Amino acid sequence: MAYRLQVEHHSPARPEQLWSVLSDWEGQHRWIPLTSVRVLEGDGSQVGDLVEAVSRPGWGERRRGLVDRMRVTRTVPGYLLEVEHLGPFFRGLGRFTLVSDGQGTRITSLEEVSGPAPAVALAPLSGPALRVGLRGSLRSLSELAGRVSV
Repeated sequence: MAYRLQVEHHSPARPEQLWSVLSDWEGQHRWIPLTSVRVLEGDGSQVGDLVEAVSRPGWGERRRGLVDRMRVTRTVPGYLLEVEHLGPFFRGLGRFTLVSDGQGTRITSLEEVSGPAPAVALAPLSGPALRVGLRGSLRSLSELAGRVSV
């Protein structure tokens, strides 16, 4: 069973500013609530590198919770970051694209995942909340990037 979630946000920040925040895996907790990310193989910037996100309520570093291991599958600095979700809970595609429009940058986040049938079956019911949460994360990403000088 599969689920697709796509959200866009317009940011006044330039793609390079957004990229510096987006590609900082271990700093993603600053704009993705309740989630810690760490690089397990490589430095997180190259195809084949492995990262792990753990989401759960509470503060500080998280080692238990909803674990999401991801392999970097494509990267075009300043434009595209794509991962393959490896599980254990969800598998599939995750992609961020950054497109300059002359007045800022359109950020698009796309998740196409499959997982345990009950979880994916419930995803459409929680879709509006997931969409709101992801939109909020993209707003936070935009705000952080606006403070970056590149």
